[in-house]
Amino acid sequence: MPLVDELVQVAATSSGSLVRLSVGRDRYGPVAALLLANGCVSVRDGCDHGYEVTIFGGEEIVAAGRTSYPADIAGTMLDWQEGLSAHDLCRRYRYLHAVDLPGNAEAIWHLLIDHGEEYLRPLVNAARRNPTLRGLRPWVSHGTLHLLSPREPFDAVHHGLAFHPYSDNLFQLNVYDGPLGPPESLAAVVARAATAAETW
Repeated sequence: MPLVDELVQVAATSSGSLVRLSVGRDRYGPVAALLLANGCVSVRDGCDHGYEVTIFGGEEIVAAGRTSYPADIAGTMLDWQEGLSAHDLCRRYRYLHAVDLPGNAEAIWHLLIDHGEEYLRPLVNAARRNPTLRGLRPWVSHGTLHLLSPREPFDAVHHGLAFHPYSDNLFQLNVYDGPLGPPESLAAVVARAATAAETW
């Protein structure tokens, strides 16, 4: 049985209803279940076993964890949908842990590398191997990888860059508030992005 159907059944046993539950994709790749409420709750098949649950409050990850039990996930979704805070969810569901702002970047790198879209993997892996770029906060919009300054609030980011696919193995770098760069190889565009980010 698909996870979405199982979650609906589990929720119904406690007289609950997961109103905006679907399967498909979130911003960072394919998901086994997605609840759109107060941000969203994304569920992916775990790397080794079980499921990985990620709770987004807006664009920030506020809690994450791994469980093998659909009942944990359904309960988490129902309570999040009802407005329970991430802090309270983590107290109620021991598989969850809070994710602070510094932890957001690493959590999103994990989503992109282990669960993200295949076409982004070479770029994501190359960027993450660069120490300067690894310290930035990844974000995906319309299929384009952005790296943002982690020191600025998400809704007021001034320092960021985007890697626009140009053709096979070529990218154009856009440093925010600057012109679109020339087509470059993956190695060259990563190096130029790191040089730009070092000035922030």
